[in-house]
Order: sequence, then C-alpha cells, then structure tokens
Amino acid sequence: HLAGIVVLLANIAKNRSVAGISRSTQILYFLVFVTRYLDLVFHSGDQTMYLVVFKITYIATAAIILILFYQFDATYERRHDTCSLVVIIAPCAVAAMLLTDQYNVVEVLWTFSEFIEGF
Repeated sequence: HLAGIVVLLANIAKNRSVAGISRSTQILYFLVFVTRYLDLVFHSGDQTMYLVVFKITYIATAAIILILFYQFDATYERRHDTCSLVVIIAPCAVAAMLLTDQYNVVEVLWTFSEFIEGF
C-alpha cells in the first residue's frame, strides 16, 4: 500500500496535476487512517517505533495528497468524481455506533474505520 502511495505522490508531482484521481477516495483513505490510528494519541507508550512511524506516515501522506488536491484544484475533474461521501459516511457512522464492542470515542471511531475501509 505504501508503494502505491509513493507512486501516486510521484505521479502528482511529475504531472503537477490530480486529473484522473478521485478526491472522494482520498478523503475516505484519510478518514480511515485518522480514525484507525487514534491509538497513537491514547496508547503511544505501548507501541514499537515501527508502528508509530508507520501510522504517522500513512496519516501524513493522506493529508499531503489532500493538500495537493487543493494546490492543483484547477486540474481536478469534479464531474468524473461522482462518489457521494454522505451516502458512504452516514451509514458507516450509524453502524459504528450501533455495532461497536465498547462505547467510548476511540472504539466507536475504530469501528467506523473498519466499516469505511470497505469502500
């Protein structure tokens, strides 16, 4: 997955364009990484350095890609990005609240990330 992100970033940098890339998909990736890796904040002492670097790298690269979408906004093809985020996020949020194992913020967001990852 990380190699794919590197290729995507290299392609955007080389072409100075985000044409042909779905911003909606990149927003979903960012949501998955941020909600999945919240344990960085709450359980940082329990993790190896490899996991911390791995998680921070995924969150940072997803954020960088979204920033590039705004930097190269003129090249973004909105008409081809027809994915409705509300249709995906709303049911996943409801399912996460109903089907989580424990009712605390971290656990509900972890469950949300599992549902959203399927898209």
